[in-house]
Amino acid sequence: MLKKALITVLLASPLAAGASPSVVKVMSHRCGQTRGMKYGSGTLVKERGGVYVITSDHVVYHGDKDQGICHRVLADGKEHPVQLLAANSFKGLALLKPARENARLSELALSMDGKTTESDFAQLAGYPAASRAAIADRNAQVLSSASDRKILPQVSSVVEVKGHSEYGMSGGALLDNGGRYAGLISHQYLRMRLGAPSSLHIREEGSSEKGQELIALVIPGAVVREWMEEAIQGRGNVRFDVAAQLRRSEAMALDGMRFTVKSGCRQQKGPVGGEGAGIGGRGGEGAGIGGSDSTSGGCEILVTLERENATAQTSGITSPWYGQLREKLMAGATARITGTFFQRQRFPVGALIPFFAAIAKGHIPLVEVETPFQTPSFLEQSIAKKTDETRAVLALFPKGTLQGAALDLVTDCEAALEAARLRQWELVDINTLLADTGWQPLMTLDFTKAVDLRSKLLQLAELLRQVRI
Repeated sequence: MLKKALITVLLASPLAAGASPSVVKVMSHRCGQTRGMKYGSGTLVKERGGVYVITSDHVVYHGDKDQGICHRVLADGKEHPVQLLAANSFKGLALLKPARENARLSELALSMDGKTTESDFAQLAGYPAASRAAIADRNAQVLSSASDRKILPQVSSVVEVKGHSEYGMSGGALLDNGGRYAGLISHQYLRMRLGAPSSLHIREEGSSEKGQELIALVIPGAVVREWMEEAIQGRGNVRFDVAAQLRRSEAMALDGMRFTVKSGCRQQKGPVGGEGAGIGGRGGEGAGIGGSDSTSGGCEILVTLERENATAQTSGITSPWYGQLREKLMAGATARITGTFFQRQRFPVGALIPFFAAIAKGHIPLVEVETPFQTPSFLEQSIAKKTDETRAVLALFPKGTLQGAALDLVTDCEAALEAARLRQWELVDINTLLADTGWQPLMTLDFTKAVDLRSKLLQLAELLRQVRI
């Protein structure tokens, strides 16, 4: 049986560093325990005549009352029971609601009609993880009102704001110059001044080193409001398995499949987002500033069929590989995702949400399906043999000796042959490889080997045409 968890929301003092009293501190943990505490921020808002607390999904455990999870708020020195209505990790949002009407909470709740545009000055507000007092940067400036940084699978663009935001402020508020709610602080990154590369070395106290500036990545208020309307109606849930969360691991049921991050991955503070940060764990487009430790980099994602009576959650993923994945997962089969390909680069996988964000950006996963007690057919054995032969010929062209179109061709061949080795035949497009402009410089380099490579690819293509995908 799961032990109960407690979510406590502490209202800010109106005098606490000048922050809006509508911005709250969120703490999520087991009832009666502080071990495994999740910290974050949130905001009291009004929607459809009700009062809610909107926050980041990664600062709360994804349990509900049916799982024995309890939720409370502490406001004006009093505790008030609340419910976790919904959480959507693909949008990075979670919604709490007081169990009973409360005049003081209603008083403090903000409307959600705020807006910001590029170059506007605004306010970033939230609670540092180690503090019980809110802080606010009233001189924050909007750098972009529609950045295409892909930090969440179902958020197409975010607002980039230059201003102070640190660990623990995830779920906090972007307020416009009229004090209205304009968005939710989701992630942050460090940008070097004078055009130097960005860095993800973010200190827990939120300070930046000389020559760096903090950039907050904010989910637009319109996106938050649209999801809230779904959540209030009981839709829009994409939750993690709370039992796995309490073990500080990750598992999620989606589209009839269960995705689990293999244990033993290295840990890093806060969920991460964006290219490299979540996929490779080496830096990139955003680092989490709330929540607790999460897996990142050097991992495997295991996929199995979910039990039929499991709660249905949908991902909205339409990629061809995803549609084929469930069909390949016969009883007892397990799929292992060990990396992705994107723009001729290979990336290791890490936490689930950065992985799915990368998929939404266009990454192709490397998936190997392990089916026990099944002997490969003669055709499958022939494809595997021809794939190995083709890889051996390709290895005769060391990438360090190539450049330009020839290098691109060899890189694309490597990716296609890796997909073929993993039996992801639906992703292998040999006709496109054969039409590539890189063949001319490759033949100039070594005509005999290049012709042999084309011959092997043609033979592999003929075998793949016999496969029913």
